[in-house]
Amino acid sequence: MKDKIVHAGFGFFITLVIGFIFRNSLIGFLAGCFAGAAKEFIWDWWLKKGTPELFDFLATCMGASLGFAFLLFAGL
Repeated sequence: MKDKIVHAGFGFFITLVIGFIFRNSLIGFLAGCFAGAAKEFIWDWWLKKGTPELFDFLATCMGASLGFAFLLFAGL
């Protein structure tokens, strides 16, 4: 469970940072989800540095969704 919270936190953080840099909430959200997909596919599956899990990706996207909502609330 703690692992999923970490994934959600990173999705949230990446979404906020990229969203603020580009001043666009959708780009931030897509970047957060892309980072989760890249981590699962490249790091875990292709490089064999971990175990790829669909729920890790979904947890990252859930965090990105919260970041997206925050950015929308902030007017981006």
